[in-house]
Amino acid sequence: MNRHLNTTRRLLAGLGLALSLAAGTVLGGGGATGTGYVAWGSIDDFGSIFVNGIEFFTDTADIRINGERRPEGDLRIGMVLAVNGTVDATETRGQAASVVYAADAIGIVDRAPTFTADGAEFGVLGQSVRTGARTIFGNVIGVGSLRIGDVVEVSGYRTATGLLASWVERKPAGASAQVKGPIADVTASTFTIGTLTVNYAGATFEHLPASGLAAGMTVVARGPLPAGGTLAATEVEAIATDLSGSEGGSTSGVVTAFDGTSIQVSGQALQVTAATKFKDGTLADLVPEATVKVEFAIVGTTLVAKRIEFTRLNAPAEVTAQVTATDGTTVELFGPDGVTLTFAERARLEDRSGAKERNLKVPDLRVGDRISVRGNQVDEAVVVVDRLERTRPGALVTVGARALSIAAPDFTLLDTLVRTTAETAYVDENGAAITAEAFFTRAPGHKISVTGTAVANVITAAIARIE
Repeated sequence: MNRHLNTTRRLLAGLGLALSLAAGTVLGGGGATGTGYVAWGSIDDFGSIFVNGIEFFTDTADIRINGERRPEGDLRIGMVLAVNGTVDATETRGQAASVVYAADAIGIVDRAPTFTADGAEFGVLGQSVRTGARTIFGNVIGVGSLRIGDVVEVSGYRTATGLLASWVERKPAGASAQVKGPIADVTASTFTIGTLTVNYAGATFEHLPASGLAAGMTVVARGPLPAGGTLAATEVEAIATDLSGSEGGSTSGVVTAFDGTSIQVSGQALQVTAATKFKDGTLADLVPEATVKVEFAIVGTTLVAKRIEFTRLNAPAEVTAQVTATDGTTVELFGPDGVTLTFAERARLEDRSGAKERNLKVPDLRVGDRISVRGNQVDEAVVVVDRLERTRPGALVTVGARALSIAAPDFTLLDTLVRTTAETAYVDENGAAITAEAFFTRAPGHKISVTGTAVANVITAAIARIE
Protein backbone atom coordinates (compact mmCIF):
# COMPACT_ATOMS: atom_id res chain seq x y z
CA MET A 1 0.00 0.00 0.00
CA ASN A 2 2.84 2.41 0.79
CA ARG A 3 4.10 2.23 -2.78
CA HIS A 4 0.93 3.92 -3.99
CA LEU A 5 0.36 6.15 -0.97
CA ASN A 6 3.75 7.73 -1.66
CA THR A 7 2.48 8.73 -5.09
CA THR A 8 -0.94 10.00 -4.06
CA ARG A 9 0.10 13.65 -4.15
CA ARG A 10 2.33 13.12 -7.17
CA LEU A 11 -0.26 13.29 -9.91
CA LEU A 12 1.82 12.70 -12.96
CA ALA A 13 1.42 15.27 -15.64
CA GLY A 14 -0.55 13.97 -18.58
CA LEU A 15 1.56 12.94 -21.49
CA GLY A 16 -0.31 15.27 -23.74
CA LEU A 17 0.24 15.38 -27.46
CA ALA A 18 3.55 15.89 -29.20
CA LEU A 19 4.74 18.39 -31.75
CA SER A 20 7.00 15.81 -33.37
CA LEU A 21 5.75 15.78 -36.94
CA ALA A 22 5.77 12.55 -38.86
CA ALA A 23 8.32 12.00 -41.60
CA GLY A 24 7.90 14.15 -44.69
CA THR A 25 4.59 15.59 -43.55
CA VAL A 26 3.58 18.84 -45.19
CA LEU A 27 1.00 20.38 -42.91
CA GLY A 28 -1.71 22.82 -43.85
CA GLY A 29 -4.44 23.13 -46.42
CA GLY A 30 -7.20 20.73 -45.46
CA GLY A 31 -10.46 19.69 -47.02
CA ALA A 32 -12.87 21.61 -49.17
CA THR A 33 -15.01 22.84 -46.31
CA GLY A 34 -14.42 24.19 -42.82
CA THR A 35 -11.41 26.02 -41.45
CA GLY A 36 -7.89 24.79 -42.27
CA TYR A 37 -6.47 23.17 -39.15
CA VAL A 38 -3.41 21.23 -37.97
CA ALA A 39 -3.36 18.87 -34.99
CA TRP A 40 -0.20 17.33 -33.60
CA GLY A 41 -0.74 14.76 -30.90
CA SER A 42 -1.61 11.27 -29.76
CA ILE A 43 -4.70 9.26 -30.59
CA ASP A 44 -7.01 9.39 -27.57
CA ASP A 45 -9.84 7.21 -28.89
CA PHE A 46 -11.45 5.75 -31.98
CA GLY A 47 -14.78 6.08 -33.79
CA SER A 48 -12.91 7.93 -36.52
CA ILE A 49 -9.86 9.16 -34.58
CA PHE A 50 -9.79 11.58 -31.65
CA VAL A 51 -6.76 13.86 -31.38
CA ASN A 52 -6.62 16.80 -28.94
CA GLY A 53 -10.28 16.22 -28.15
CA ILE A 54 -11.29 16.66 -31.80
CA GLU A 55 -13.00 13.87 -33.72
CA PHE A 56 -11.43 13.66 -37.17
CA PHE A 57 -13.24 11.66 -39.82
CA THR A 58 -10.77 9.68 -41.91
CA ASP A 59 -12.93 8.19 -44.67
CA THR A 60 -11.11 10.19 -47.37
CA ALA A 61 -7.79 10.69 -45.57
CA ASP A 62 -4.38 9.55 -46.76
CA ILE A 63 -3.07 7.53 -43.78
CA ARG A 64 0.67 6.85 -43.55
CA ILE A 65 2.25 4.66 -40.86
CA ASN A 66 6.05 4.55 -40.70
CA GLY A 67 6.37 5.59 -44.32
CA GLU A 68 3.71 3.27 -45.78
CA ARG A 69 0.08 3.83 -46.74
CA ARG A 70 -1.97 1.80 -44.25
CA PRO A 71 -5.61 1.47 -43.07
CA GLU A 72 -6.92 3.24 -39.97
CA GLY A 73 -7.22 -0.12 -38.26
CA ASP A 74 -3.43 -0.28 -37.92
CA LEU A 75 -3.35 2.84 -35.73
CA ARG A 76 -3.31 2.46 -31.95
CA ILE A 77 -4.33 4.66 -29.01
CA GLY A 78 -1.23 6.47 -27.75
CA MET A 79 0.52 6.81 -31.12
CA VAL A 80 1.71 10.39 -31.60
CA LEU A 81 0.93 11.65 -35.09
CA ALA A 82 0.14 14.60 -37.32
CA VAL A 83 -3.30 15.39 -38.76
CA ASN A 84 -4.06 18.07 -41.30
CA GLY A 85 -7.49 18.94 -42.59
CA THR A 86 -10.40 21.14 -41.57
CA VAL A 87 -12.56 21.64 -38.48
CA ASP A 88 -16.04 23.01 -37.93
CA ALA A 89 -16.83 26.25 -36.10
CA THR A 90 -16.86 24.48 -32.71
CA GLU A 91 -13.43 22.92 -33.29
CA THR A 92 -14.77 19.61 -31.99
CA ARG A 93 -15.24 17.77 -35.30
CA GLY A 94 -13.12 17.77 -38.39
CA GLN A 95 -12.27 16.09 -41.66
CA ALA A 96 -8.73 14.75 -42.00
CA ALA A 97 -6.98 15.15 -45.32
CA SER A 98 -3.88 13.31 -44.11
CA VAL A 99 -2.84 11.35 -41.04
CA VAL A 100 0.86 10.62 -40.68
CA TYR A 101 2.50 8.56 -37.95
CA ALA A 102 6.23 7.92 -37.60
CA ALA A 103 7.59 6.14 -34.54
CA ASP A 104 10.37 7.91 -32.65
CA ALA A 105 12.27 4.64 -32.37
CA ILE A 106 11.95 1.08 -33.61
CA GLY A 107 14.87 -1.00 -32.45
CA ILE A 108 16.56 -3.08 -29.78
CA VAL A 109 16.40 -2.18 -26.09
CA ASP A 110 20.04 -1.40 -25.30
CA ARG A 111 19.64 -0.20 -21.71
CA ALA A 112 17.51 -2.10 -19.21
CA PRO A 113 14.73 -0.28 -17.37
CA THR A 114 15.60 1.51 -14.15
CA PHE A 115 12.86 2.79 -11.89
CA THR A 116 12.46 6.38 -10.68
CA ALA A 117 10.02 8.25 -8.47
CA ASP A 118 8.03 9.23 -11.58
CA GLY A 119 8.12 5.97 -13.54
CA ALA A 120 11.00 4.27 -15.32
CA GLU A 121 13.66 4.84 -17.97
CA PHE A 122 15.22 2.57 -20.58
CA GLY A 123 17.28 2.97 -23.74
CA VAL A 124 16.62 2.13 -27.38
CA LEU A 125 18.68 3.21 -30.41
CA GLY A 126 20.63 5.69 -28.33
CA GLN A 127 17.43 7.34 -27.12
CA SER A 128 16.64 7.72 -23.42
CA VAL A 129 12.99 6.75 -23.01
CA ARG A 130 11.01 7.70 -19.91
CA THR A 131 7.65 6.12 -19.06
CA GLY A 132 4.90 7.30 -16.74
CA ALA A 133 1.35 6.73 -15.60
CA ARG A 134 -0.12 7.39 -19.06
CA THR A 135 2.27 5.27 -21.12
CA ILE A 136 0.38 2.56 -23.01
CA PHE A 137 2.16 -0.77 -23.51
CA GLY A 138 1.30 -3.19 -26.30
CA ASN A 139 2.40 -6.83 -26.21
CA VAL A 140 4.19 -6.29 -22.90
CA ILE A 141 2.99 -6.06 -19.29
CA GLY A 142 4.60 -2.80 -18.25
CA VAL A 143 8.12 -1.47 -18.54
CA GLY A 144 9.40 -3.94 -15.95
CA SER A 145 8.89 -6.78 -18.45
CA LEU A 146 11.27 -5.28 -21.02
CA ARG A 147 14.70 -6.89 -21.40
CA ILE A 148 17.90 -5.92 -23.22
CA GLY A 149 17.59 -7.33 -26.74
CA ASP A 150 13.82 -6.89 -27.00
CA VAL A 151 12.70 -5.09 -30.16
CA VAL A 152 10.29 -2.26 -29.36
CA GLU A 153 8.46 0.57 -31.08
CA VAL A 154 8.28 3.84 -29.13
CA SER A 155 6.17 6.92 -29.81
CA GLY A 156 6.26 9.92 -27.52
CA TYR A 157 7.20 13.48 -26.80
CA ARG A 158 10.61 15.08 -27.18
CA THR A 159 12.02 16.51 -23.95
CA ALA A 160 15.31 18.13 -23.02
CA THR A 161 16.74 14.72 -22.08
CA GLY A 162 15.09 12.27 -24.47
CA LEU A 163 11.57 10.94 -24.98
CA LEU A 164 8.53 10.76 -22.75
CA ALA A 165 6.77 7.64 -24.07
CA SER A 166 3.09 7.57 -24.96
CA TRP A 167 3.14 4.21 -26.79
CA VAL A 168 5.55 1.28 -26.33
CA GLU A 169 5.03 -1.96 -28.24
CA ARG A 170 7.22 -5.05 -28.18
CA LYS A 171 7.79 -6.17 -31.78
CA PRO A 172 8.80 -9.51 -33.32
CA ALA A 173 12.53 -10.18 -33.58
CA GLY A 174 14.06 -9.20 -36.90
CA ALA A 175 12.15 -5.95 -37.37
CA SER A 176 13.93 -3.17 -39.21
CA ALA A 177 15.03 -0.04 -37.38
CA GLN A 178 13.72 3.52 -37.42
CA VAL A 179 14.77 6.59 -35.46
CA LYS A 180 13.33 10.12 -35.49
CA GLY A 181 14.77 13.25 -33.97
CA PRO A 182 16.97 16.32 -34.37
CA ILE A 183 20.38 15.57 -35.83
CA ALA A 184 23.84 16.68 -34.68
CA ASP A 185 27.53 16.10 -35.50
CA VAL A 186 26.86 16.16 -39.26
CA THR A 187 29.71 14.94 -41.49
CA ALA A 188 29.88 13.99 -45.16
CA SER A 189 28.51 10.53 -44.38
CA THR A 190 27.19 10.45 -40.81
CA PHE A 191 25.14 12.30 -38.22
CA THR A 192 23.90 11.48 -34.74
CA ILE A 193 20.46 11.31 -33.15
CA GLY A 194 20.90 11.12 -29.41
CA THR A 195 23.91 8.85 -28.93
CA LEU A 196 23.17 6.80 -32.08
CA THR A 197 25.39 7.31 -35.13
CA VAL A 198 23.58 7.14 -38.47
CA ASN A 199 25.62 6.41 -41.61
CA TYR A 200 23.70 7.83 -44.56
CA ALA A 201 26.29 7.14 -47.28
CA GLY A 202 24.00 4.59 -48.97
CA ALA A 203 20.67 6.21 -48.19
CA THR A 204 18.01 7.67 -50.44
CA PHE A 205 16.62 11.07 -49.38
CA GLU A 206 13.16 12.58 -49.31
CA HIS A 207 12.12 16.20 -48.70
CA LEU A 208 15.73 17.24 -48.17
CA PRO A 209 16.20 21.00 -48.75
CA ALA A 210 18.72 22.17 -51.33
CA SER A 211 21.04 23.26 -48.54
CA GLY A 212 21.33 19.66 -47.40
CA LEU A 213 21.56 18.22 -43.91
CA ALA A 214 22.23 20.60 -41.04
CA ALA A 215 22.49 20.30 -37.28
CA GLY A 216 19.11 20.73 -35.59
CA MET A 217 17.12 19.44 -38.57
CA THR A 218 14.60 16.73 -37.64
CA VAL A 219 14.68 13.60 -39.78
CA VAL A 220 13.51 10.01 -39.83
CA ALA A 221 16.20 7.44 -40.65
CA ARG A 222 15.35 3.84 -41.53
CA GLY A 223 17.46 0.77 -42.11
CA PRO A 224 18.44 -2.65 -40.72
CA LEU A 225 18.83 -3.08 -36.98
CA PRO A 226 22.12 -1.34 -36.15
CA ALA A 227 25.39 -3.15 -35.55
CA GLY A 228 28.18 -1.75 -33.41
CA GLY A 229 26.17 1.32 -32.44
CA THR A 230 25.71 2.55 -36.03
CA LEU A 231 22.54 2.54 -38.09
CA ALA A 232 23.29 2.07 -41.79
CA ALA A 233 20.38 4.09 -43.17
CA THR A 234 18.68 3.06 -46.37
CA GLU A 235 16.26 6.03 -46.17
CA VAL A 236 16.53 9.49 -44.65
CA GLU A 237 13.38 11.60 -44.69
CA ALA A 238 13.45 15.24 -43.64
CA ILE A 239 10.43 16.80 -42.00
CA ALA A 240 8.85 19.70 -43.86
CA THR A 241 6.41 22.00 -42.08
CA ASP A 242 4.11 24.22 -44.10
CA LEU A 243 1.36 26.09 -42.28
CA SER A 244 -0.01 27.83 -45.37
CA GLY A 245 -3.75 27.38 -45.74
CA SER A 246 -4.34 26.74 -42.04
CA GLU A 247 -5.75 29.31 -39.65
CA GLY A 248 -5.21 27.45 -36.40
CA GLY A 249 -4.40 24.21 -34.68
CA SER A 250 -3.65 22.44 -31.45
CA THR A 251 -0.76 20.54 -29.96
CA SER A 252 0.57 19.24 -26.69
CA GLY A 253 3.86 18.15 -25.34
CA VAL A 254 6.53 18.81 -22.77
CA VAL A 255 7.58 22.37 -21.93
CA THR A 256 11.32 22.72 -22.46
CA ALA A 257 11.64 26.51 -22.04
CA PHE A 258 9.64 29.68 -21.36
CA ASP A 259 11.11 33.18 -21.51
CA GLY A 260 7.97 35.09 -20.51
CA THR A 261 6.69 35.66 -24.06
CA SER A 262 7.42 32.41 -25.91
CA ILE A 263 6.95 28.83 -24.81
CA GLN A 264 8.95 25.94 -26.26
CA VAL A 265 6.94 22.74 -26.47
CA SER A 266 8.75 19.74 -27.92
CA GLY A 267 11.03 22.09 -29.83
CA GLN A 268 8.26 24.29 -31.25
CA ALA A 269 7.91 27.94 -30.29
CA LEU A 270 4.48 29.35 -29.48
CA GLN A 271 3.88 32.97 -28.52
CA VAL A 272 2.16 33.65 -25.20
CA THR A 273 0.25 36.93 -24.91
CA ALA A 274 -1.89 38.76 -22.37
CA ALA A 275 -4.92 37.24 -24.12
CA THR A 276 -3.75 33.64 -23.63
CA LYS A 277 -6.15 31.73 -21.38
CA PHE A 278 -5.10 29.02 -18.93
CA LYS A 279 -6.80 25.91 -17.55
CA ASP A 280 -5.68 23.95 -14.47
CA GLY A 281 -2.69 26.25 -14.03
CA THR A 282 -1.31 29.74 -14.52
CA LEU A 283 1.51 31.51 -16.29
CA ALA A 284 3.75 30.67 -13.33
CA ASP A 285 3.27 26.95 -14.01
CA LEU A 286 4.95 27.13 -17.43
CA VAL A 287 8.11 25.47 -16.19
CA PRO A 288 10.34 22.81 -17.77
CA GLU A 289 8.83 19.30 -17.77
CA ALA A 290 5.25 20.57 -17.43
CA THR A 291 2.95 18.88 -19.94
CA VAL A 292 0.45 21.06 -21.74
CA LYS A 293 -2.11 21.15 -24.50
CA VAL A 294 -2.05 24.35 -26.53
CA GLU A 295 -4.71 25.70 -28.86
CA PHE A 296 -3.23 28.29 -31.18
CA ALA A 297 -3.93 30.69 -34.02
CA ILE A 298 -1.57 30.97 -36.98
CA VAL A 299 -0.52 34.55 -37.71
CA GLY A 300 1.84 34.53 -40.64
CA THR A 301 4.43 31.98 -39.55
CA THR A 302 3.86 32.54 -35.82
CA LEU A 303 1.85 30.20 -33.60
CA VAL A 304 -0.01 32.36 -31.06
CA ALA A 305 -1.31 30.46 -28.03
CA LYS A 306 -5.02 31.08 -27.41
CA ARG A 307 -5.42 28.58 -24.58
CA ILE A 308 -2.96 26.50 -22.56
CA GLU A 309 -4.22 23.54 -20.54
CA PHE A 310 -2.00 21.76 -18.04
CA THR A 311 -2.67 18.07 -18.50
CA ARG A 312 -2.52 15.05 -16.21
CA LEU A 313 -3.95 11.57 -15.98
CA ASN A 314 -7.64 11.78 -15.01
CA ALA A 315 -9.52 8.80 -16.41
CA PRO A 316 -12.87 7.39 -15.19
CA ALA A 317 -12.61 4.21 -13.13
CA GLU A 318 -14.99 1.91 -11.24
CA VAL A 319 -14.16 -0.92 -8.83
CA THR A 320 -16.15 -3.38 -6.73
CA ALA A 321 -14.02 -5.45 -4.35
CA GLN A 322 -13.17 -6.15 -0.73
CA VAL A 323 -11.15 -3.72 1.37
CA THR A 324 -7.67 -5.19 2.03
CA ALA A 325 -6.26 -2.31 4.12
CA THR A 326 -7.28 1.10 5.45
CA ASP A 327 -5.71 3.80 7.59
CA GLY A 328 -8.86 5.83 8.17
CA THR A 329 -8.21 8.28 5.34
CA THR A 330 -7.28 6.01 2.43
CA VAL A 331 -8.42 2.54 1.43
CA GLU A 332 -6.64 -0.27 -0.38
CA LEU A 333 -8.14 -2.92 -2.67
CA PHE A 334 -6.37 -6.00 -4.09
CA GLY A 335 -3.56 -5.64 -1.57
CA PRO A 336 -0.86 -5.77 -0.54
CA ASP A 337 0.41 -2.98 -2.81
CA GLY A 338 -2.91 -2.91 -4.61
CA VAL A 339 -5.20 -0.07 -5.69
CA THR A 340 -5.19 2.96 -3.38
CA LEU A 341 -8.42 4.92 -2.95
CA THR A 342 -8.33 8.55 -1.87
CA PHE A 343 -11.47 10.63 -1.54
CA ALA A 344 -12.66 13.83 -3.18
CA GLU A 345 -13.66 16.63 -0.83
CA ARG A 346 -17.35 16.04 -1.47
CA ALA A 347 -17.25 12.29 -2.00
CA ARG A 348 -20.60 10.63 -1.34
CA LEU A 349 -20.59 7.50 0.85
CA GLU A 350 -23.62 5.24 1.36
CA ASP A 351 -24.16 2.04 3.31
CA ARG A 352 -26.16 -0.67 1.52
CA SER A 353 -24.58 -3.58 3.37
CA GLY A 354 -27.34 -4.13 5.90
CA ALA A 355 -25.30 -2.54 8.71
CA LYS A 356 -27.54 0.53 8.34
CA GLU A 357 -24.78 3.08 8.97
CA ARG A 358 -26.72 6.31 8.42
CA ASN A 359 -23.74 8.60 7.96
CA LEU A 360 -20.99 6.39 6.56
CA LYS A 361 -17.48 7.86 6.68
CA VAL A 362 -14.11 6.57 5.51
CA PRO A 363 -12.96 5.69 9.09
CA ASP A 364 -16.00 3.42 9.37
CA LEU A 365 -14.70 1.11 6.63
CA ARG A 366 -13.04 -2.12 7.75
CA VAL A 367 -10.85 -4.78 6.16
CA GLY A 368 -13.15 -7.31 4.51
CA ASP A 369 -15.91 -4.80 3.71
CA ARG A 370 -17.15 -5.10 0.14
CA ILE A 371 -17.37 -1.69 -1.53
CA SER A 372 -18.27 -0.32 -4.93
CA VAL A 373 -16.60 2.95 -5.97
CA ARG A 374 -16.66 5.39 -8.86
CA GLY A 375 -14.06 8.04 -9.45
CA ASN A 376 -11.04 9.00 -11.51
CA GLN A 377 -7.72 7.27 -11.95
CA VAL A 378 -4.97 9.83 -11.30
CA ASP A 379 -1.93 7.55 -11.17
CA GLU A 380 -1.11 3.98 -12.12
CA ALA A 381 -2.98 2.52 -9.12
CA VAL A 382 -4.57 5.56 -7.44
CA VAL A 383 -8.27 6.43 -7.76
CA VAL A 384 -9.86 9.59 -6.36
CA VAL A 385 -13.33 8.46 -5.28
CA ASP A 386 -16.44 10.54 -5.98
CA ARG A 387 -18.95 7.92 -4.82
CA LEU A 388 -18.69 4.84 -2.59
CA GLU A 389 -21.28 2.26 -1.59
CA ARG A 390 -20.63 -0.39 1.03
CA THR A 391 -22.50 -3.44 -0.24
CA ARG A 392 -23.43 -6.93 0.89
CA PRO A 393 -20.74 -9.65 0.64
CA GLY A 394 -20.10 -11.23 -2.73
CA ALA A 395 -17.53 -13.40 -4.45
CA LEU A 396 -17.13 -11.49 -7.73
CA VAL A 397 -15.07 -8.36 -8.31
CA THR A 398 -15.44 -5.82 -11.09
CA VAL A 399 -12.95 -3.30 -12.44
CA GLY A 400 -13.45 -0.71 -15.16
CA ALA A 401 -10.43 1.35 -16.25
CA ARG A 402 -8.04 2.03 -19.12
CA ALA A 403 -5.94 -0.95 -20.14
CA LEU A 404 -2.41 0.44 -20.09
CA SER A 405 -0.49 -2.84 -20.46
CA ILE A 406 -1.50 -5.73 -22.74
CA ALA A 407 0.25 -9.03 -23.49
CA ALA A 408 -2.16 -11.87 -24.26
CA PRO A 409 -3.45 -13.67 -22.27
CA ASP A 410 -2.94 -10.97 -19.60
CA PHE A 411 -3.45 -7.22 -19.19
CA THR A 412 -3.52 -4.69 -16.38
CA LEU A 413 -6.22 -2.38 -15.05
CA LEU A 414 -5.22 0.10 -12.34
CA ASP A 415 -1.80 -1.61 -12.26
CA THR A 416 -3.57 -4.84 -11.23
CA LEU A 417 -2.92 -7.99 -13.25
CA VAL A 418 -5.95 -9.43 -15.06
CA ARG A 419 -5.55 -13.00 -16.29
CA THR A 420 -7.78 -14.53 -18.96
CA THR A 421 -8.44 -18.21 -19.54
CA ALA A 422 -10.09 -20.41 -22.15
CA GLU A 423 -13.39 -19.80 -20.33
CA THR A 424 -13.21 -15.98 -20.49
CA ALA A 425 -15.95 -14.36 -22.57
CA TYR A 426 -14.92 -11.32 -24.64
CA VAL A 427 -17.43 -8.62 -25.57
CA ASP A 428 -17.15 -5.48 -27.70
CA GLU A 429 -18.64 -2.06 -26.98
CA ASN A 430 -21.90 -3.05 -28.70
CA GLY A 431 -22.38 -6.12 -26.50
CA ALA A 432 -21.41 -8.57 -29.25
CA ALA A 433 -19.13 -11.53 -28.57
CA ILE A 434 -15.65 -11.26 -30.10
CA THR A 435 -12.62 -13.52 -30.23
CA ALA A 436 -9.70 -13.29 -27.84
CA GLU A 437 -7.49 -12.23 -30.77
CA ALA A 438 -9.82 -9.35 -31.66
CA PHE A 439 -10.00 -8.28 -28.02
CA PHE A 440 -6.25 -8.18 -27.46
CA THR A 441 -5.67 -6.35 -30.75
CA ARG A 442 -8.09 -3.59 -29.83
CA ALA A 443 -7.72 -3.41 -26.04
CA PRO A 444 -4.55 -1.28 -25.51
CA GLY A 445 -5.53 2.18 -24.29
CA HIS A 446 -9.27 1.43 -24.27
CA LYS A 447 -11.43 1.40 -21.19
CA ILE A 448 -12.05 -2.24 -20.29
CA SER A 449 -14.60 -3.63 -17.82
CA VAL A 450 -13.82 -6.95 -16.18
CA THR A 451 -15.90 -9.23 -13.97
CA GLY A 452 -14.20 -12.14 -12.25
CA THR A 453 -12.60 -13.44 -9.09
CA ALA A 454 -9.56 -12.11 -7.27
CA VAL A 455 -6.81 -13.75 -5.28
CA ALA A 456 -4.61 -11.03 -3.72
CA ASN A 457 -3.68 -8.72 -6.61
CA VAL A 458 -4.49 -11.07 -9.50
CA ILE A 459 -7.96 -11.07 -11.12
CA THR A 460 -9.15 -14.02 -13.19
CA ALA A 461 -11.61 -12.67 -15.74
CA ALA A 462 -14.93 -14.35 -16.47
CA ILE A 463 -16.01 -11.50 -18.76
CA ALA A 464 -13.86 -8.83 -20.39
CA ARG A 465 -15.63 -6.05 -22.26
CA ILE A 466 -14.33 -3.15 -24.35
CA GLU A 467 -16.19 0.02 -23.37
